[in-house]
Amino acid sequence: MPSSQAQPLETFNRDVNPSQQFVQAYPEFNNLIENEIISTKFAQHEKSAVRWKRVYTWLGRIALVCIFLVMLLLDYQLTLRSYYGTSVIFAVVGVAAAAIGLVAQLVLIFASVRERWLIERFAAERLRCLKFRTFILIGKASNATALNTLVEVFSREQAAHLDQELLGGRSALLEFAPMHFSVSELTATCNPAREIVERAHAIYDRLRLEVQLQHFEGRLALHQERARSPAALSEFAFASGAFLALIGIFVTGWSVTPISVGAHSIPDSWQAWLYFLTWCGFVISAVVSVYQRGSGDRPNAERYARYAREVRRLRQHSEHAELNQFLETVAEMEFIALEELRDFCRDAAHSNYIF
Repeated sequence: MPSSQAQPLETFNRDVNPSQQFVQAYPEFNNLIENEIISTKFAQHEKSAVRWKRVYTWLGRIALVCIFLVMLLLDYQLTLRSYYGTSVIFAVVGVAAAAIGLVAQLVLIFASVRERWLIERFAAERLRCLKFRTFILIGKASNATALNTLVEVFSREQAAHLDQELLGGRSALLEFAPMHFSVSELTATCNPAREIVERAHAIYDRLRLEVQLQHFEGRLALHQERARSPAALSEFAFASGAFLALIGIFVTGWSVTPISVGAHSIPDSWQAWLYFLTWCGFVISAVVSVYQRGSGDRPNAERYARYAREVRRLRQHSEHAELNQFLETVAEMEFIALEELRDFCRDAAHSNYIF
């Protein structure tokens, strides 16, 4: 789903806030394109969602870095301290990292940072869907003036219903089911001019279908790239730790066999380094795995790939501007968007930076 955390040269939320040139190209559909009632509320929730996600991400990463430092220092204390000693700096860094990491984890748990982000994102995306659900009203208006009036009334009522729903807080997410919000206005009561339908179809295709497809494909590539390096690093670190552990077991076993008596043995300091590096491998693998779970890059990529295929299929079969087909396209696309929102909330609810 579109977010304000944009990639370079990409403008997000251009479906809710289109360019003025696009607005001026269809002056008779002003309420459909700009929809100030929806856009104003959307801006509030979008800003809050971006802020809370930033807090959630930074707290999670800070906590992981601090935990990694603490575990690294503990590893040093258990393996290399007797050979290289310690210093006050080590103690200060260890205490500071432990305190900062603990505070960050506690804030994530008890301040409900992730839940606040999800609720705000949920609200913003529901408003986005409401804006494009208004295109169904094409079948209930005989002209553009009547359509603008219907859009205004519908937007005000549905925005009020959503505000009431959001008072439930986290339960609004838990009880959310796309099928409960299926479009019920599919039956056309008017027969608008073909030109109106064609222009509305062009607007919907550019603002909704095209933007969503570009967004899904762009985010798919981004999350695939982000997931690739951490996954490889975690696997390499774990394999390295396991390999070094096997060497350590072999060295320990060799040192107590009768064959090794009198033979030149590995210096104790070398064995200490072997144990230190072994635990480093496992620690790195564990920390990176938690980072992968918190960032959610892999499930995000899978979700974007699935819904990009859905939108691409729908767009290929919606080239004609017949009224009934257009209404069905809008209904199916908005159902797809609500399903993606449900899956996003589910995936995000299972992702965290808690160690």
